[in-house]
Amino acid sequence: MLATAKHETGHTFEPVTEKGSVSYFNRYDPILADTERRRKAAKDNGNINKGDGFKYRGRGYVQLTWYNNYKRAGSYLGKDLVNNPELALDQKDATKIMIYGMETGMFTGNRMSSYISNNKKDYLNARRIINGVGDEHNFKIAKDIELYAYKLEECLRWL
Repeated sequence: MLATAKHETGHTFEPVTEKGSVSYFNRYDPILADTERRRKAAKDNGNINKGDGFKYRGRGYVQLTWYNNYKRAGSYLGKDLVNNPELALDQKDATKIMIYGMETGMFTGNRMSSYISNNKKDYLNARRIINGVGDEHNFKIAKDIELYAYKLEECLRWL
């Protein structure tokens, strides 16, 4: 989790808002996305109104994205993240979202226990909890996060 937070926050370990212009987030928009595949993905993830791509852009330690994830995280926290998505930037809430989402598979359907447990550690494929590893770009990110995880594990070993 810490290695993912390192990457997703731009190495700050602070909850952040995903960078990009409004037009950048059109790829998550059910109306403004440039391909039918992206428009369908937006709708499948609960973004149904024009502007939802920007409204439900990535925030927090794991870049919480999509209406459905804001709704689920809000239900878990007992807060209205749908109408107040910036609440996902609160450190305590961002931490709870990261832990809950990674443990339950909220983000992609993949759970932490599928990759990391007392009996196994597959830091590379654990990236599937947040994002894919299929293409060259995402595979490189997964390799970087794997390295961070091993380094963090080494630092924490003596505690």
